[in-house]
Amino acid sequence: MKKSTVTTAAKTALKRIIGKQEAALAIAFVACFCLPAHVFAQTGTGDAALINSAIRFEGEDYLEAMSRSKKLLGKAAPAGSAVSAAVPYVNLDLSKVPVVDNLETLVKSFNEVRDIRFLISPAKPEFLRRMTWMYPDDGCFARAAMMGKKLQEWNYVRPGKVFVFGNLKVKTAYSKTGEVGWWYHVVPIVKVGEEAYVYDPAIVQTKPLPLKDWLATMGSDIGAMKVSVCTPTTYSPYDNCLDPRPEADASAESDQKRYLAAEWDRLVSLKMDPEKLLGNEPPWLAPVPVAVPAVDVAAPVTGKPANVLVMGLLGNFSFDGGTR
Repeated sequence: MKKSTVTTAAKTALKRIIGKQEAALAIAFVACFCLPAHVFAQTGTGDAALINSAIRFEGEDYLEAMSRSKKLLGKAAPAGSAVSAAVPYVNLDLSKVPVVDNLETLVKSFNEVRDIRFLISPAKPEFLRRMTWMYPDDGCFARAAMMGKKLQEWNYVRPGKVFVFGNLKVKTAYSKTGEVGWWYHVVPIVKVGEEAYVYDPAIVQTKPLPLKDWLATMGSDIGAMKVSVCTPTTYSPYDNCLDPRPEADASAESDQKRYLAAEWDRLVSLKMDPEKLLGNEPPWLAPVPVAVPAVDVAAPVTGKPANVLVMGLLGNFSFDGGTR
C-alpha cells in the first residue's frame, strides 16, 4: 500500500480546523498508517471521531484497520464492548431487539428519519441538512445515534444498534470508485414479529432492509462477518454493548455535523448538484443510476421471501442493495 504524505499546507489546515493537539495526532496517524490527510481536512474530525472512524483502505484487512483505531484508543477493546461481543451471524441473539408494531409503522418511521432536515452547516446555515446519507465513507456511528434520538423524540420505539465487523465493501453512487470499504458499520435495528429490520439510508435510501439482506449488501460471505446487537445508546465499537455510559452518544449531533462539508464536496466532485440532492430533490425522488449486484434473498431469516412481506407497503421491488 502506498504511503501517504502530509504537506506543510495540509498540516497547517489540520491545525486550523481541529486544533494543534488533535492535528498532531492526525498527522502522526497519516504518516504511520497511510490515512489520507483529506479525511481530516474535509470533515474536521478529531479525537473520538478519529477513533470511531469506520474507514478501511483498499487491500487492508479489517483487523489492520481495527488495530489503527485501537492505537488511537490507547488500550485494548474493553470487555463487553460492541466489538468484543460480536459473534458469527448464525449465533446472533435477536431476542432483545426492540419491537415495532407493524410494517406500516416501520416504513413511516424510516421515511421520516431519512427525510428530516435539521442539521445546520456553518458554511451554509440557512440551508438545513439531512443526515449524511450521501457521504457513506464514514460517520455511521453518528448517523445511527441521531436516527435513534429522532425516532425517540417523535415517540417511535427507539431502535437498538447492530454492529457488523469484517472486510466490508458496499457499492455506492456517491464515491468516485463506485464503492467504499469499512472495517465496521453500525445502524439502528428493530423487529416486526420475528423478522429483524435495519434503517440504513446510506446503503439503501428507499426502504428498511431485513437484517440478512443488509449484511449481504456489504459482502457475499456473511459467515466471515461478526455481528453484535447492542442497546440503543451504544455509540461506538468500544462502548459497552449492553450497559453503555448514559452520555455515550451525547456527541452524536456535533459528530454528524463534521461530515456535512465532506458530503457537499463529494457531490460537487462527482458533478452532482448538492443544492438539489441535499435540498428538495433528494435521489430517492429522482434515483441516481448505479450498477449494484443482486442480493440473494432466497433464504431470509424467517424462511419467507422478504419482499413478499413489504410488497404491499412499498410497491413492487426486490431487495437488491441499490437505490431505486
